[in-house]
Amino acid sequence: MTMTASGSKTDQIYDALRTRLMQGHYQFGEVLSTYELAQEFGVSRRPVMDAAMRLASEGFISIIPQVGCRVIIPDEDRVREHFALAGILEGAGAKLAALNATEVQLADIDAALGRCAGPAEADDAAAFAAANRDFHSAVLAASGNQRLTELAKHAWI
Repeated sequence: MTMTASGSKTDQIYDALRTRLMQGHYQFGEVLSTYELAQEFGVSRRPVMDAAMRLASEGFISIIPQVGCRVIIPDEDRVREHFALAGILEGAGAKLAALNATEVQLADIDAALGRCAGPAEADDAAAFAAANRDFHSAVLAASGNQRLTELAKHAWI
């Protein structure tokens, strides 16, 4: 991966690793070497460790001293709590969107919802996930609350 000019190296590595974790690139329980990640990203180990610390604080991984990190195996309670929180945030966003959405935003929401149908009928999980994310993003954008939008998007898995 090539580091771009925008965002710190730590932020870029954090974003890349979080995306991989959320997309299932790494298996639950898998051990990741910070040395190998540093090599892969073409950086020193420090920004990888800083990104790993952030991911550990969010419950994605656990740090293994002198080794690297391990992908957390979520327990049932943690998963339930996550979906309950995501539902609260998304529900608040939908309520605000219902109150504040412009005609253009409503059209964007409707179009995004329409793009979900094809992948759902074709049982294309990857395409549906992308279309569903676009739909929820459109609803959150119409809420007019940037902080709520950031929190809700951060809660997505």
